[in-house]
Amino acid sequence: MPRKLAPDIWLFGVAVVLLSAGVVMVYSASAIVAADRFHDPYFFLKKQIFWALLGAACMWMAIRLDYRRLEGFVLPLLIFAGILLVLVLVSPFGQAINGTRRWIRLGPVSFQPAELAKLALVVYLAAFLAKKYDLYRRSRWPASWPCSSWLSRISATA
Repeated sequence: MPRKLAPDIWLFGVAVVLLSAGVVMVYSASAIVAADRFHDPYFFLKKQIFWALLGAACMWMAIRLDYRRLEGFVLPLLIFAGILLVLVLVSPFGQAINGTRRWIRLGPVSFQPAELAKLALVVYLAAFLAKKYDLYRRSRWPASWPCSSWLSRISATA
């Protein structure tokens, strides 16, 4: 039976410090604009704190998750991310913001499928290298060659 993995508290702490610094910077850079446009100097700060807390909660869950359970979701996640990268080019799905069509809007939330594709690619390559570890350890061909093929495909579409 595999050993139980403990979360890396130091990594979580560094992320929280960086997150806190980012929230302070958003407030210091946007308080005057928010007060002028929205009559609330904390408008952007409230939004940033909401998303920061949601992101910190997701990160805490990800730290507590056994990464070996992700192996079953590798291929569906990669296919889903690829479909979203293509759908962003279709007019009713893709949202043009600032002249580029890279966003998908779902109600009040919009996101870039390229961010999901990056995560899917990292999980896929980790699973790929874990499966092929012995093969590439004994081979004279570096494991980076098949990985760079996938990286170039995702980079071309993102």
